[in-house]
Amino acid sequence: MPALCTICNKRRAKRPCLGTNTEICAICCAESREITVDCPRACAFLQDARKHEALVKLTPADVPHQDIAISEEFVRDQEWVVLWLGNALSRAMEQHHAVDAQAREALETLVRMQRGMEAPPVEPIPAALVDALQTAIAQWRTKAPEEGGPGPLKDSELLGVLIFIQRLGLQYDNGRVRGRRVYDFMLDHFPAQPAEGATT
Repeated sequence: MPALCTICNKRRAKRPCLGTNTEICAICCAESREITVDCPRACAFLQDARKHEALVKLTPADVPHQDIAISEEFVRDQEWVVLWLGNALSRAMEQHHAVDAQAREALETLVRMQRGMEAPPVEPIPAALVDALQTAIAQWRTKAPEEGGPGPLKDSELLGVLIFIQRLGLQYDNGRVRGRRVYDFMLDHFPAQPAEGATT
């Protein structure tokens, strides 16, 4: 008798699921992916779905901290800071197995702290991401001048970089409860280390 899907127990199991370490059917794979199942990056079905899935549709009202303008020139000038903090965030997400929603919560907390606004308490995982980013910020402030990089990172520049990464995360969010699409994006596009002697 053919094995049944371990999720629905109705349809024939046709796909190995790395998230459950069992075999499941194609329908449950699609319906449970990053909703009730933690799907690892190595899953071929997840990566194939990435090519076709719809992203969350954003309206202008969905853009956080709209009073802060982020220009293309600013992003070019702060490119290496963006890469440094983006990589730090992706590494922290990997370490704590964080999902995109938790990364957004951490970034919002940091932005609010940087703006002198009250930040609500966060759960342990977002709090760990906040700590990791604060450590990365402190390292950058020390690292860049030592390697012939730019002068001290201004608070206004740091705020802009954090908001840019926050908005980037919203742009690539797939809206799934356990989604890690933004994490995948950062791993693919943010190098492990800025180039030696890089300047903004």
